[in-house]
Amino acid sequence: MHPRFTAALLLLLPLTLPVEAQIPDKFTNLKVLPADIVRGDLIGTMRGYALSLGVRCNHCHVGPASGELEGADFASDEKETKRTARLMMQMVQVINGEHLSHIGTDREVACFTCHRGASLPSRLEDELFAAWRAGGTDSLVAGYRGLRQQYYGRAIFDFGEQTLVAAAGMLGVPANGTAGTQAALAALQLETEYFPEYGIGWAQLGGVLAQSGDTAKAVAALQRATSLMPGNAQVQRMLQRLQGNRP
Repeated sequence: MHPRFTAALLLLLPLTLPVEAQIPDKFTNLKVLPADIVRGDLIGTMRGYALSLGVRCNHCHVGPASGELEGADFASDEKETKRTARLMMQMVQVINGEHLSHIGTDREVACFTCHRGASLPSRLEDELFAAWRAGGTDSLVAGYRGLRQQYYGRAIFDFGEQTLVAAAGMLGVPANGTAGTQAALAALQLETEYFPEYGIGWAQLGGVLAQSGDTAKAVAALQRATSLMPGNAQVQRMLQRLQGNRP
C-alpha cells in the first residue's frame, strides 16, 4: 500500500467495516497480486486503487450499479476496466522493480502518480482542446470555468498559471486556422483574468492579438507584460516593432 493513502484509509476504516463483511475470506482468479495475499492487505490495496482513480469497486468488478459490494462477482473478468487494471498493475511493478533502479532513486510510482483522483488521467490543456473541438470557443471557456469550479485545489488538474498558456499554444497552431487563433485568444484572456500578474500570459496575449491584426490591444497587452517583466528583451522588441520604433 502506498504511504500516501495511509492516513485516508485509517479515517475510512470505521466507516467500511460493514462493507468489508461483503468481501470473501479467500480469493480466486488473482493474476497479478500474490495468490496468498491476506484479506486485509488485499482490501487495503483495492481501496488504494479506488481512491487513486476516484471510483468505486464496481468500476472494475461486476456488481450493482450503486457501487455496493453485496452480490459483486469479484472473480469475474467480464469488465474491460478490470483487464486494463491488471495491465496497469504490471506496468507499475516493472517501473518500480526494473527501471527506477537505473536512475538512482528510491522513490516509487503508484496509481496516484498519474491518475490523481481521475479514472482517466488527462491534462487540463487536453480537456480544453477537446472541449474546443466539440463545441468551439464558448465550450472551451465554459469548460475551463466549470472544471476550475469543480476541481480547483485538488490534484486532478493543474490550474497553475502555465496551463492556459500551454493550451493556447496547442490551439493557435496554423493547422487549426482562424478558429484556433480565436480559441487561443480566448484561452489567454482567461489567463490574464485569473492570473493578472503573470507576465508571460500578457506577452502571449499580445502576440496573438498582433497576429489577429488588433495592434492597439496587442500594444496594451505587451505594455502590461513589460511592466511585469521589465528585463525581458524579447517582449520589449515585440512592443517596439508594433509601436513603429523598430523595423
